[in-house]
Amino acid sequence: MLSLAVARTPAQMHGQGHGMSAGPVEEQFDRSTAGLPAAVAQREHVLQDGAVFELTAAPVSRRLAGRTVRMLAYNGTLPGPLLRVRQGSTLTVRFRNQLELDSSVHWHGVRVDNASDGVPGLTQDPVRPGELFTYRLRFPDAGLFWYHPHHREDMTQGAGIVRRNPGGTGRRAGHS
Repeated sequence: MLSLAVARTPAQMHGQGHGMSAGPVEEQFDRSTAGLPAAVAQREHVLQDGAVFELTAAPVSRRLAGRTVRMLAYNGTLPGPLLRVRQGSTLTVRFRNQLELDSSVHWHGVRVDNASDGVPGLTQDPVRPGELFTYRLRFPDAGLFWYHPHHREDMTQGAGIVRRNPGGTGRRAGHS
């Protein structure tokens, strides 16, 4: 699964550390929900070896605590898509940035080549609004891993998950 989180409050408006730039959130993040599609429930994708997966980061709207808020999501889902692949598989992810911010995808815990590690300024240039970046991933290990953006983490910290079954059937444990 892959998702981007809500904007921070004005009290949390300055970010520090890697992937973050200073500046008030309200100056750099559009909070309008007019015309945005509503977020939908997470979807699971069972992907075969060699698959190509299209991943788009874009704003959505969602009702939270009686308010409609602007959120950032992958493929319109919150949380974002759950990608299920078999151990030993390779996957190409075509990432399209439809946000008003630079972005990237960091594959946390996945042993990837530096070119696909998704850390702007360290292993790749940021993916600018409207641009496309292709990640090539291989999954040598079994496990549950996550992916998230590595830009303006004060506004875009996400929780994405990739589960790799160790040569299994692609089914969830306990399910037939």
